Amino acid sequence: MKVPILILLVATFLFTTPIQAQVESNSQSQQDQIIESILFVTISNELKMKFDNPMSFSCVHGHSFKKTLEGHQFKVDLVACDNHDTYDVRMTFSDEELYGNWDIIKFKQKKRSDHTLTCHS
Repeated sequence: MKVPILILLVATFLFTTPIQAQVESNSQSQQDQIIESILFVTISNELKMKFDNPMSFSCVHGHSFKKTLEGHQFKVDLVACDNHDTYDVRMTFSDEELYGNWDIIKFKQKKRSDHTLTCHS
């Protein structure tokens, strides 16, 4: 009885090891998706707080994500519009833990001369 249990344990180890590696890579992808979702909501909320009118945004010019000594920073350049005007917006968010609260540390806005949500500066 001890030999079949040993064979079963070895077989289980051999067959689960590659799966665990795949799960780890999937979990990194899932982590990235979670971070993007959190930031999307945070960006939307921040725009609503900075402007009186309901805001929408699109046309991300660029974004970057980097690890710092304090945690992580996410920078995003985007085009946002309210009921009347269109803006180029640059935001920087920071957190102290990977899934912590994202706090805005920089916010710059510049009114655009055109009123369209295009990605051309």
